[in-house]
Amino acid sequence: MTTYNNIDYTTTEDLRNAINSDLAALAYPFTVKHRTYGEGQLTFVKAPLTGGSLYATVDFVAGTKTLALDVLLTNNLLQMPDILMDSLVEVQSVFKADFIEREQAQRLADRQARDEAEAAKKKAAEDKKAEEKYEATKAKAIKDFEVLAAADRPTEVTNEFYYSLGWLAKHVGVITAKLPDYLGSSFEKHFGTEAPKTLVDGRAKTIGGYAKQWSWEFVASIKKLKDTTVPAYIQNTTTDISKGIHNTSFVWDLVDNYGFQFGKKQDIEKIRSHVPASCLASFEAGLA
Repeated sequence: MTTYNNIDYTTTEDLRNAINSDLAALAYPFTVKHRTYGEGQLTFVKAPLTGGSLYATVDFVAGTKTLALDVLLTNNLLQMPDILMDSLVEVQSVFKADFIEREQAQRLADRQARDEAEAAKKKAAEDKKAEEKYEATKAKAIKDFEVLAAADRPTEVTNEFYYSLGWLAKHVGVITAKLPDYLGSSFEKHFGTEAPKTLVDGRAKTIGGYAKQWSWEFVASIKKLKDTTVPAYIQNTTTDISKGIHNTSFVWDLVDNYGFQFGKKQDIEKIRSHVPASCLASFEAGLA
């Protein structure tokens, strides 16, 4: 918005029309003198459609010249009557200031538009990359689940394993299942609808980007570690037994093949029923 003659103009066009109206009321021609072209008749001054300067038309002996008024005034190239000079200086100042302000605003708007376009382009690329990563991780998670679901129970298991199974029957607390939502139906189909599970939004963002909730894990918590020696077989299944067993395939095997249960206290008798007679002594030793 530009103020001219105590009136606010919201567009350059309205301001230009107001200035041209005032200029048209002047009594042309005016005798003026140019430093280079000599004496002439100022016949017309106009605020153009664009630009930051008024333009003056002067008839010199050498011909008619159209000159940028701000250049003439700034460099004292043109002498003219004081009453005319005062009027032109005023309107020139208002018109040029309006032009500069709006030009700066337009540059700012253009820069913001470029920044927004660049940000949108960057976001689109990031979203595409995230979508591709999501689809790839989803396909891998589904395949891993299907592989475990199709796996047969091991045909040969050592006494060391059944000793460890006895130890686990005594020390495993709650077993939890955490899965992305797209594996919910597969989990229920395999383990039944009553088996508790935690589903997370497979597309949700976390701090640092898309990540952990795209994977899935079964975790077996461990209790009463102070007065016991953890079997080497169990230590090899996880990095820190005090934080539980985070080996999903191993925990899957415990639940799927050896009677362990999600979300509840472990039933030792149920687990014992899965131990072959030849390995029962090892199981009992681990349970002791």
